[in-house]
Amino acid sequence: GGRAVAFVGIGGAGKTRCVAGLAAAYAGASTVPVAVVALAPADGGDELRALLKPHGVKVEAFADARAAAGRIAEARQRSLVVIDTPAVPVGDARAITALAAQLGPLALDEVQLTLPATLSAAVAREQLEQLAPLAPTGIAMTHADATDHIGAVVELACATRLPLAYVNAGLALPGALAPADPGQIAERLLA
Repeated sequence: GGRAVAFVGIGGAGKTRCVAGLAAAYAGASTVPVAVVALAPADGGDELRALLKPHGVKVEAFADARAAAGRIAEARQRSLVVIDTPAVPVGDARAITALAAQLGPLALDEVQLTLPATLSAAVAREQLEQLAPLAPTGIAMTHADATDHIGAVVELACATRLPLAYVNAGLALPGALAPADPGQIAERLLA
């Protein structure tokens, strides 16, 4: 069977780029079919469609998770389903709770919290704490190309034992998103 993976986080954290990167990687290098779902996209899914069009990946936009539930359940039987979620404003407990209530019934296999490498340790921890109701299962470090100082996100992953699953270091698809490689991360930290 397939899997369902959602990327969550605040606006500008890189959720959409992570979704596009993972979908493009699977479309180009795997025999597993990929389906992409955008939940309540402000632009109707246009940015994600533009990113994935060269890779032949179709994007389906839905008003909310309830509307997408049937499609996600059907597609995950045989595909990797990658889900782009709406941005949640920092400190907006109501929006975070509402998104958590939508995602919960989907029984997702992974919920990757997108955290920019440019965050301070205090801000990264604050975002993780505020977004805890979304039940993240891993961290996708984004904007890793924007700084040489990635230690705050790595430290948070170590301290919370929340796996650092992906690193997104740029805009090129699919190459910008990669599974987190401990050796490469250690090299960057020690450089």
